[in-house]
Amino acid sequence: MLHFSPEKRARFYILRRCIAML
Repeated sequence: MLHFSPEKRARFYILRRCIAML
């Protein structure tokens, strides 16, 4: 598992959430 910074992790989470909404 890779460790990401809080900012990158938040961005990735938001992006994934947007994809899930579609």
